[in-house]
Amino acid sequence: MELRTHQKANNDFFEAYFYYEAKSPGLGEHFYTEVKAAYLIIQDHPLRQRILKGSYRVLNLKTFPFQIIYSYSKILNRISIFAIYHNSKNPKKKFRKF
Repeated sequence: MELRTHQKANNDFFEAYFYYEAKSPGLGEHFYTEVKAAYLIIQDHPLRQRILKGSYRVLNLKTFPFQIIYSYSKILNRISIFAIYHNSKNPKKKFRKF
């Protein structure tokens, strides 16, 4: 199954990674590990999370206050990661057009 990460999600990831790494050495690596583990969960069980809006699904990270916004296309056999969204941001903007 293909996992496609959009540029917005990559930007979100690196912004958070460098923030945490600057805050405490090694914390960025912990964030990285948790995001990668979440990606594996999504790949193994793409339909586990319920659809919240349109075709978007959300997986919460366990330790960090972030959500992974993604969709799954059974026809294309593809998962698309659209954003790694911080929980403190305006929830109305969570499902902005990507």
